[in-house]
Amino acid sequence: MDESKQLAIEKQRARRNKYSLNVLVSILAVLLVVELVNWFGTRHFKRFDLTATRSHTLAKHAHKLMGQLNQPYEIYVLATPQDPTKNPNGAMAVQSTLDLVDEYDRYSQLIRTEHIDPARDIEQMRRVYESVHNRYASDLVVAVEQIVQARRDTRVLKQMLTAYVPMIEPVVQMSELQEGSLKQNLSAAIVWLNRLGTDMNKLDEEVGTNLESPLPDYAGTISLLRGNLTKINEILVQMVRAMDAGINDPNTADTVKDHLLGLKESFDQARQTAGRINENLIRVNLSQEYEQVRASIVKSSSQVVVVMNDKTIRVMPVQEM
Repeated sequence: MDESKQLAIEKQRARRNKYSLNVLVSILAVLLVVELVNWFGTRHFKRFDLTATRSHTLAKHAHKLMGQLNQPYEIYVLATPQDPTKNPNGAMAVQSTLDLVDEYDRYSQLIRTEHIDPARDIEQMRRVYESVHNRYASDLVVAVEQIVQARRDTRVLKQMLTAYVPMIEPVVQMSELQEGSLKQNLSAAIVWLNRLGTDMNKLDEEVGTNLESPLPDYAGTISLLRGNLTKINEILVQMVRAMDAGINDPNTADTVKDHLLGLKESFDQARQTAGRINENLIRVNLSQEYEQVRASIVKSSSQVVVVMNDKTIRVMPVQEM
């Protein structure tokens, strides 16, 4: 490679590093929660930079900020190394980020850095997830309790609905019940209720797995529960309408009508229960900051830098470094 091309690459890298330093410094500045203290000066590790563009040198304002930190910070680079022959830009972005973050580790004893490959370092990622979650634990207590209660209530709703099967089967078998849409709808309700038990068991397992994960997706859990409740309510509405039609049909036998009235009351109770659970989930007040941080970190394609202290977290993509 000739000298001009090499110089161009060095300049591009220098511009990228300068921008990245500004971003990281800004994030650290935002995270500071107390008044800055005096510059530590002689207590810092000295590193000489002999590159032509001084691309590995922290700016003076970065030096000063490093000295003014008075509480511990953790910086995690969550990035899978890229093959430079297949993805040169991605490989350069990851390596440049690692180089920059290492500079912070060298210039302040209060900053701890770590590079984690999400695809390989499973236990380390679990530890980071737990650290992130712990930062927001106090903000999530009420919301988690409400979600757990909604899960319990949904289990009760499942038991309520599956108990309707032995109530409907005798009506379908009554000789007084004529062949027609009412009988077809009641038969379809039996099939749906039997299948519903299995489907809701799977949903409950999925919700449980999510809630027990180191970095739970609370918004996703609420969406799962509400989606299921919406489907249940839609079918219950159809069933109640079918029963109303049968009750109001002069050709329906009185004995059948009596059973339909009891079934309609039961299905209405189930609708009210589903509606109450859904309303409670709507009122859950999630930590939007937690959800945003979580989404930024766990995206499968995401390569990010996570900066945190004991109270606050910021996340930025490696590609923006």
